[in-house]
Amino acid sequence: MDDDQLYFNFENRFRGNREDVINSFKVYDGSIAYCKNKFNTLNALDIGCGRGEWIEKLSSSGFNCLGIEVNESMVESCMEYGLNILQGDALNILKSLPDNKYSLISIFHVIEHLEKGYLDKILVECNRLIAQGGLFLIETPSIDNILVSSKTFYLDSTHINKINPDNLIYSLQNSGFNFAKYYYINSGPLLNANPLNLTRVLNGIAQDICFIASNSNLQKECDSREY
Repeated sequence: MDDDQLYFNFENRFRGNREDVINSFKVYDGSIAYCKNKFNTLNALDIGCGRGEWIEKLSSSGFNCLGIEVNESMVESCMEYGLNILQGDALNILKSLPDNKYSLISIFHVIEHLEKGYLDKILVECNRLIAQGGLFLIETPSIDNILVSSKTFYLDSTHINKINPDNLIYSLQNSGFNFAKYYYINSGPLLNANPLNLTRVLNGIAQDICFIASNSNLQKECDSREY
């Protein structure tokens, strides 16, 4: 079995079933609504689209979607769902795409797999590709969650880069984004437990972190809980 198929099997075992993953994206319904209200033509780009659950959700919301994925087995799976996917190195593909085309660009659970220098080049390209007022969404494991940073991060042996959220905000701003902010999402089951309870510290803090960036100032929109 080749490496692509092995990782595809890993995703199928540990990421969850397709329906559950799509349901987890409800946290981004506010971002989808923002784009639908702002843009007449909805173009979305998803970098490292994996099995394509996010593209499937966006497509059902009226977006013209393009996914980028290097894993051949995942590309084949996406195509079985009729999704528009380009296979290859993300940075090379991004460089071939036109300026300011995409109202929504996303990169979910990918940046922790990338070397810092390569990631910075990705961010610069995304700033070039995003439409004026568009949204750039990034999701990655939260190092503030002790279980994530000490154990579950290492479940995936291809993870190489723990993301410090303040450092990523700095990188986004250096890449040309005027606005960048992060939010903790997907809290553990003990979110509402006594804050002095050690188990809450271990399993109550958000497991993931979401970054929203834009070439416009979105402070008012992103101050609400529905982003």
